[in-house]
Amino acid sequence: MANETFSLIDSVYGKQQSVSTSDAPVPLLGQDQRTLYDQKLVQWLESVGLQSDPFDARYLDAGSDPNLHAYLIGHRAFDAIWQANPAFVFAPAGGGKTSFRVRLTRACRVGQDGRRIFPVVYKMQQIPTTKWPASLSDHLRPINRMIGAEILMTLVAHPQKFFNLSADAQKELCELLYANLPGELSNLLAQVEDRGDITPLVASFDPSADNLFAPPDSDDVRQLCRDLLAWKERVVAVTMVPTAQDLYPHFQQLIALIQTVLGYEEVYLLVDGVDAYVEYVQRPAWAVQALQPLLQEMAAWCGQKIYIKYFLPEELRPQLNFEKILPFGAILNPCLVHIHWTREMLLQLVQERLFVASQGRYNSLDAICVPALRGVQYRLVDEVKPLPREILVLAGRILTEHIRRTENPGLLEPTDFQQAVDWYRETSA
Repeated sequence: MANETFSLIDSVYGKQQSVSTSDAPVPLLGQDQRTLYDQKLVQWLESVGLQSDPFDARYLDAGSDPNLHAYLIGHRAFDAIWQANPAFVFAPAGGGKTSFRVRLTRACRVGQDGRRIFPVVYKMQQIPTTKWPASLSDHLRPINRMIGAEILMTLVAHPQKFFNLSADAQKELCELLYANLPGELSNLLAQVEDRGDITPLVASFDPSADNLFAPPDSDDVRQLCRDLLAWKERVVAVTMVPTAQDLYPHFQQLIALIQTVLGYEEVYLLVDGVDAYVEYVQRPAWAVQALQPLLQEMAAWCGQKIYIKYFLPEELRPQLNFEKILPFGAILNPCLVHIHWTREMLLQLVQERLFVASQGRYNSLDAICVPALRGVQYRLVDEVKPLPREILVLAGRILTEHIRRTENPGLLEPTDFQQAVDWYRETSA
């Protein structure tokens, strides 16, 4: 298999580490001061016709942004990884890996193109070198937990799926849920029953799923919780916490349940978060070693319609010799995507976020700037590293400088821009 099997230059917005999020864009430290800042921010946003902060620092981690789907850029690359085959997505820190993962997860959950694909989000665990060589069981315990979490979210979003199952299928499903969400399922169900909706599960497992599902009838949700809890006494005695030897059989049972009982055609395992560990970024060979058990399963799992999609820091790409590390690599023909940002894409990102925050009223910073600052978004692009998070941090800082400087709402001024640039240069030096 040639290393250039498939490559695509495209991009979406993701996360990075080069600018400290503790500094941006929250300028006031005390809780009372922070509350005052929030009040001034809301007042200013309303004065300029924004329904939300388009550069909210809480969502610099793309995985927590519930509106990410509304301003994604780079659909050609998405179309490539949406296909039923393994995929490797490479990007620098802040270059779009997590955004691709969020977008792909959403497409699976909403049944895009009429496809029934079950997504499993696996934020990779760090495997200590003292445990090497890494084993498949090191990955399967958290993977099985996330499969259980996704099944639970699916059922709460669509309670009728559970109600329509036979008693035997309900029993099998509950056994697997209690086994792979040990110690937390009862507590989660109690929270869901109390609220009557999926909110507690979204907060626990995947904030990007917020506002994704049409709210089911709250009475149905509460009945589902009662039904699942009622099974506890009948199944918990035989569902001890899985040992390492149990993990692979449990994984296969979960996959069979997903594909036969719940009726999904394929499973996408989305592996993200590798660059959350400094050791893996500084020593890419270690990361590849940790991933090796999953890489070795790719051929067998493709035969079961389980497709692994890796979202990896670009430092790993030279370490992945596909002919060497992937059995049957030429047959699998994995899709390779490298995310690269252009100036035009960064400008489009700012425009899309303003369009969403203003509910379609405008898509340019010119709408909220004095005439002397017109064209500021082009100056923003020239100031930052060519990564989406960088431009969002600097744009957010302009708002911060304006709000902390003025007492009354008003349009952004050149002073706000210059102070934000000075801060950015000092912080990112």
